[in-house]
Amino acid sequence: MKFVSENSQIKCIRTMEESNLKKEVVVVTFGHQIERVPPHVAARLSEPEIAALDCWLEERSRLQIALEQAPIGKTILETLPALLLEATDTLDESEAMDPKLFKNIKRSLLKLARRLNDVHALTETEIPDLDTMQNSEVLKEQLHALKRNL
Repeated sequence: MKFVSENSQIKCIRTMEESNLKKEVVVVTFGHQIERVPPHVAARLSEPEIAALDCWLEERSRLQIALEQAPIGKTILETLPALLLEATDTLDESEAMDPKLFKNIKRSLLKLARRLNDVHALTETEIPDLDTMQNSEVLKEQLHALKRNL
């Protein structure tokens, strides 16, 4: 079972196998503002799935608190690698770009590269332990935090 936030909803998605093909089925959805497993959701899930959802909700809550307390710059840095990958994918699909945007991106990346050379990497112990949430869900929460703060 995986849990995905989309359009102000949390989707509980079960992977089913039919004729050696894996198929994802949305079992139940509920509002993203809910912090505990609602009864109507629990009624549609197995005990292990309920436990997994409860862990996912707790982890999302811890992440949201951490993002609220973190400086916006730190959240931007943590989100930057995924945004750069997305930007690279977008460039793969583009043939041309606005010259001013092109120049600003090149200048910013050069400045970032210079600054990165002067910074040492932190240890893994300073990174929150997010075992349950998929990386894409963590990124969504980070982007929501950025929207709220910008």
